[in-house]
Amino acid sequence: TLGEEDNHLIEGVERDKSASFDRQPGKPSLRSLIHHVPAHLCCAIDYKLLADPVRSPLGHVFERSNLIRALAKTSGKCPLTGQPLTLEECTRAADLRAQVTQWVRQQKRSAVTG
Repeated sequence: TLGEEDNHLIEGVERDKSASFDRQPGKPSLRSLIHHVPAHLCCAIDYKLLADPVRSPLGHVFERSNLIRALAKTSGKCPLTGQPLTLEECTRAADLRAQVTQWVRQQKRSAVTG
């Protein structure tokens, strides 16, 4: 299970992501600053670190906010397959969220000791 410190790490990514519309032009988001992220921890739409991952019935993983925008643009079609898809059909991927938290913590430790 995620501890309080783990939740703060993820909430920081989510907070930064949600504030992206209020950011000054040209200022990158936290999600865009994290490099060399393992592919399985990245959104299938923008290939950035997941903060609030959801899994489609076909197993594709998306950042929830990216999927919401994509579904709105495509009139309810999966951005990868073009098949009909709703957000309600996608489940929150708590397992991936935990893996992201673990990966971020490892990166943080490496930065401190490296």
